[in-house]
Amino acid sequence: MTVSGLFYQYTLYATSLVYLVVLWRYIQCYQRLPGRHWLTVAVGCWPLLVIDEWLKLFELSALSPFTWLFEFVPVLLLAACYKAARPLMLDRVKKYSRMWVVVAAVMLAQIPLWLTSPDIKMQWFMAAPVGEPLIYWPFYLVPLLTGFGVLLFGILIAEDVQHYHQLLPAQVVDVNQYKIRRMAGVMGATVGIAFSCILLVSAAAFGFFTIPFWLSLFHLVMAVTCLFVIGALVSPRTTSPCPLDMQRLDACDESQAVMRDTLARAEQTIIHTKGYKQLGLTIKAFSQDADIDPTLLAIALRMSPRKNFRGFVYHYRLEYAKKVLLRSDAKINRVARRLGINSEKFLSGALVSYLRKMD
Repeated sequence: MTVSGLFYQYTLYATSLVYLVVLWRYIQCYQRLPGRHWLTVAVGCWPLLVIDEWLKLFELSALSPFTWLFEFVPVLLLAACYKAARPLMLDRVKKYSRMWVVVAAVMLAQIPLWLTSPDIKMQWFMAAPVGEPLIYWPFYLVPLLTGFGVLLFGILIAEDVQHYHQLLPAQVVDVNQYKIRRMAGVMGATVGIAFSCILLVSAAAFGFFTIPFWLSLFHLVMAVTCLFVIGALVSPRTTSPCPLDMQRLDACDESQAVMRDTLARAEQTIIHTKGYKQLGLTIKAFSQDADIDPTLLAIALRMSPRKNFRGFVYHYRLEYAKKVLLRSDAKINRVARRLGINSEKFLSGALVSYLRKMD
């Protein structure tokens, strides 16, 4: 066996082993995963991505008529991951039916492959066609659409994660506690890999990439990419699904009297409940205590000098820290820990800046 053949074999074994680890992690954390039903679809679909490669590895040419049946699965899997990721970021997830048009388009494009005669499938069982795009267009069209579908859903998830992180100061105090770590990097890599796969298929179609195992490379790259996306979702995360109505928040169309009343009730609540001492406080939980609309509070804060919920709560945290430090001999590191601030240097700098603004 050649070096490339050994590398291909070991990569297939390693990828399947990693899948078993991810599957075990998924089963272990199932009840704590917000989008677990859609994640079940993604985890269940993944083995279909490599079924053709296992048939080739063991040279089961008698089963060649059953190859190229699941080329659409990467798009279906990423669509399921998109649906599974949204509850992490949104409190009220809206239906997004247009996404299934993409999956349906890839499945429809695959019909000519399904109808390809067994003799032709046997002929290209171990080596995919290269060049002659007008003759072999079904073999190239489906991987191309698959690459574009994965690219699209990768962009959608990456944009949602970015938007979620941008909104965190408007809805939580301790931002680092609620970040979706590594997800942005994984989705950025997914977008880059999907684009590379599109180039790979295009190069093979026009004869610029003449290696006969290009389709196997495409399958393995897609399988590894999808596995990383699933792996990023199967671990439970502490997130703050956004409860804000973004259309109202962007419009900021509320009367001054209503906003003043909302801010007054918020100030009374945070002083009465000492919410500034509560670590991990979210605008949703605080609004329930204050019996106010979280979107209205976010709008009122946006129009105020404190700008967002994080700034609003930190104002009272810094007031509390100032009083404790001025009225007692408490050390600043102890006060910082009490307020959930990991760095006394950060608290010192924030206090200095706060006191200068108060002068």
